[in-house]
Amino acid sequence: MTNKFKLIRDEIKSRLTLAGFDDFVGTYPDDIVNIGQRMPFALVQVKSANILNSANFIVEADAEVLVYIINRVGVAQAEGIEDLVVTAFNAIYTDDSLGGVSILTTPVDIDFDAQIPLVINTMQDYLTTVALLRFVIKINDVRSM
Repeated sequence: MTNKFKLIRDEIKSRLTLAGFDDFVGTYPDDIVNIGQRMPFALVQVKSANILNSANFIVEADAEVLVYIINRVGVAQAEGIEDLVVTAFNAIYTDDSLGGVSILTTPVDIDFDAQIPLVINTMQDYLTTVALLRFVIKINDVRSM
C-alpha cells in the first residue's frame, strides 16, 4: 500500500499555509515540540483508516483526518476562533478530491471546544482555545501484480 496518508497530510498542511496559517502548521503529535509561542497554529492528524473494500487488488479506505486549530484566548475569542475555522475549512474543502490525492473529501463536523491534551499541557503558560475540524477522506490504492 502506498502511503497516501502522508500525501493527504502534506496537501492539507500546504493549503493551510497558503490560507494564512504561516506561523506554524504541523503534524500531530510529531510537531508539538516545535510549537514555541507561535499562534495561531494548526496541527493535522490522520487518526484512523477504515478499510472498506480490498477486492481485485484495490484497497479502498476512509481515512479520518483531524485538523486542530489553536489560538490564544483573548478579546472576541469566539469570533476569532470561528474566523480561523472558516478560513481553514475554506482552504481545505475547495474540491472533493483534495487536489487529486483522494477520491472524495467529506467534512464531518466542527468542534469549537475541542481538547488536545499534549498541546495544552505543553503550553500551560498560555490560555488557549482549540477547535477541531473532522474530515473523512476516501482513498484507494491499486496494487500491482
